[in-house]
Amino acid sequence: MARKASPLVRDLWLLALRVGTACAMLTHGIPKFMQLVEGNFAFPDPFGFGSTFSLIFAEFFCSILVALGIYTRWAAAPIAFTMITAIFIIHGGDSFASKEMAVTYFLLLGTIITFGGGRFALGRLWGR
Repeated sequence: MARKASPLVRDLWLLALRVGTACAMLTHGIPKFMQLVEGNFAFPDPFGFGSTFSLIFAEFFCSILVALGIYTRWAAAPIAFTMITAIFIIHGGDSFASKEMAVTYFLLLGTIITFGGGRFALGRLWGR
């Protein structure tokens, strides 16, 4: 019979998953944010939301919120949506190898959306 993880182990794992995923996502968001600061607005905009919303908001600002654990589920959702867009629209006709990173991020973000930020999220420590 499988043994359940203790609440402490669960919350530490959620902390590692949340911070690790967000920091990895920031490796994509920071360069895009820097392009925006430099005046380069040439980003894909498949839904007409504006490239700033589509990429900068999700991959940069929401990643910071996820790392800190502030509105974790809500902040992870736009990033997950961006990954779904990358999988089915941006890389729709490409091989799985081109989609692999977006699929991995989507699964990690789906886990964060499902289980939340855990006990060590700032949003939770603030009483939310």
